[in-house]
Parts: sequence; C-alpha cells; structure tokens
Amino acid sequence: MELSISFPLENFSIIGIAQPDSQIYEPEKMRTPGLTAVAAKTSHVNLMTDTVIANLNPETLRAVIRSMLAGDQEGQLASTFQKHVQKYLQRDNGVLPVTASLNLHGEAPFHKTMESINNLRMRILALLGCGLPFESLEIVAGIVRHSAPLLRRVDLADEDTLLSTLAAIDADLVQASTAIQSYLMKNGNRSRLSECQVRALVELKQGLDECQRQSDAHGTEFAFERGMDMLDEILAMVKR
Repeated sequence: MELSISFPLENFSIIGIAQPDSQIYEPEKMRTPGLTAVAAKTSHVNLMTDTVIANLNPETLRAVIRSMLAGDQEGQLASTFQKHVQKYLQRDNGVLPVTASLNLHGEAPFHKTMESINNLRMRILALLGCGLPFESLEIVAGIVRHSAPLLRRVDLADEDTLLSTLAAIDADLVQASTAIQSYLMKNGNRSRLSECQVRALVELKQGLDECQRQSDAHGTEFAFERGMDMLDEILAMVKR
C-alpha cells in the first residue's frame, strides 16, 4: 500500500539557528571520557550532527530534509525516511488519544478546540503522506463522532471556521478512501484486508451515519458528504 510523495526541489544554502529563548544543546557538555580516537571522532561527529538538529528552527530543518530527499537519485534515503516516519506514527497512533482534548462539553475556548482539531488533522495528513491511509481512519472517525455536537455548541461567528476545517478533513477522507480503493483493486477486495482494517471502515461508516442523523435532526450542516460517498463505494467493494 503506497502513496506517492512529492517534495519541492528547492536548493537551500542558508542554515537557521535556534532562537535566543530556545533550549541550546552544546556538544562540550555531552562528551564522553575514555573513548578511543576513532570512537571519539565518530561520537564527536554524531554529537555535532545531533547538536545541529536540536538547534535548527523547524522551518530550516524541513528545508534541509526536503533538499536531501530531492537529491536522492536512487530513492534509498526517501524509502528509509518513510519507514522511520511510519514507525513513529504507528507508535503514536496507539498511544495518543484521538479526541480527548476536543471541547466536547464547552469548557475550552473555541480557539483551543480548533487548535486540537488542527493538530489531529496534521496527524491525518502525515499518515496519508507516508502511505498509511487505514491508520488515518481512526482519527477521522473520532472527529466525525464529535463534529455534530461541536457544531451545535459553536457560536454563529465561529461556525464558518469550524465548517471550513471539517470540509478539509472531508477532503482528507476522500484522499484516504482513494488510496484504499487503489489498494483493493490492486490486491483483490476483501481477501487482502485484515479484521482491524474492515472494522475501521465499518466503525467510520457508523460514525458518519450517526453524524448525518444528528445534523439532520438539529438543522446543522453535514460536512462529510464526499467522504461518505467514497466510503460507501469501498464497503460495496469489500462486501463483494
């Protein structure tokens, strides 16, 4: 199950440094006594590299990674990068709560709720970007389950902002569904799906149905029409 990943082909020549109020990592404080000359040299290089990584600002670190991957003619670096990202995302998916920080009872201010949803969406996009569409469904399902109650509670002035974000997540669901459809067509429908994958599809469908029911009952907008249509197509393929 693979998704294509494209990286900008910029060349970057300016290296940023950490801001003055950031934590500074200094290699002098990390030296280990008693190493051989070769080991000390290797350790020094590794410590220096780690110091650079720790002290670069995030935008510059992203730029360096993109530049390295764009110059990866054989694709080995990109493949290794993807495998490591997948490992950490899969680990976090099993540990981090999906919707624990959402404003489900109205205690948190709206901007905090939006910050939580946007952070969840970043996880969805990262999972899609490294070829893990099934793993993204749990997060989408969590947002879907709580979107109707959130829309009922949100102030009219903030409703458009929330709907716009939910529409973007609907587009992410379409992207995940497209990847899953391609996987099924390539590998033979349900025969290649695990029990967990089928359950993720079914539970998401149930969540979408309930979200639509609540939206209709309370006169709020249902934000996941396109994603629901795509999911119906997938479930039809799985049931064949």
